[in-house]
Amino acid sequence: MQVDKNLARLAICIHEQAVDRLAARQQFAPRTELPAHDWRRAQRLVKQIAIASSRGWHAAARRLRSQLAFCLELIAANLSATQRGLRSSTGPPVTLVTPRDLYRDMVGLKQEFGDLGFSLKDKTLTVTTEEIELEGVYLGPFEIELRWDRLDDDYSAYRISAQDPHPAASNDEVTHPHVQGGVLCEGDARMAIRAAFSDGRLFDFFVLVTTVLRTYNPSSPYVKLSVWEGEPCCDCGGLTDCEEMALCERCGESICDECRVYCVDCDNRCCCSCVRTCSECDQDSCVDCQRFCPQCEKTRCGSCHGTEDLCEHCIQTNREEDDDDHRCEGSEKPQTTAAAA
Repeated sequence: MQVDKNLARLAICIHEQAVDRLAARQQFAPRTELPAHDWRRAQRLVKQIAIASSRGWHAAARRLRSQLAFCLELIAANLSATQRGLRSSTGPPVTLVTPRDLYRDMVGLKQEFGDLGFSLKDKTLTVTTEEIELEGVYLGPFEIELRWDRLDDDYSAYRISAQDPHPAASNDEVTHPHVQGGVLCEGDARMAIRAAFSDGRLFDFFVLVTTVLRTYNPSSPYVKLSVWEGEPCCDCGGLTDCEEMALCERCGESICDECRVYCVDCDNRCCCSCVRTCSECDQDSCVDCQRFCPQCEKTRCGSCHGTEDLCEHCIQTNREEDDDDHRCEGSEKPQTTAAAA
């Protein structure tokens, strides 16, 4: 079999770099860097969420909470890496793959993905997946970039980038249900992926990551596929960009601009299910503001009903009937007197 000299040289470079990195990890030089930058960003996001919530910017608050959750994941990953570094000095020696093993892996990657990109200067290996579609949602191909000089770093060893981005409508940093900001949420495959690139098993690493990208876990996405292209309106069911959605101020469901209705009494925005048309003025009012008249059994808005138990129409009708009764009683008395005379 003819040897690919470029891949052979690459295998030697990766092996030498990996040996240096992993050998250093065996010595007492633990990572002591704390995620101060991410922590400050998390604090800013907390303040922004409070402001958005106080002003009723519900869509913005939801988006900021998603960013905060992602930021906290990064903080946790960095803290875990620091903790492992402090404990790793007494661990057993790391057994590395040989340059021959690395060469075979890269030949296998070229066969599996059709191409293998690499940069000796940047110390990167890249493969590109096929076009990925999950549950009818087109996401496009993804490039997986591995830094072989960071095989001992859980956080920055590799990145995922969309080559034909179709991000979620609610967050353009989410290009895949399990990818945000280039970072993959590995889920149950985390231990296997980490072990693969830490041991230098490059073929296993790229195949495992690709398998995760081809899979959808509805229990832990950054954005669910059901709302990928927008949030569904509770009235019409149409998908709309989350920024253009509002919440019904009575039931809290999301509504689009076309279905949004304002109550004539309290001016709250409501979904169609939470309003009724006043039988008197034909204006829309929310269920909280509507009043039911037990006499005529009609529902009216607060303005048309009035403040009494009965509606204004029934109150007026009752008054007129009382006046008629009084007039009748008044006209009967003279007749009775005249007849007696």
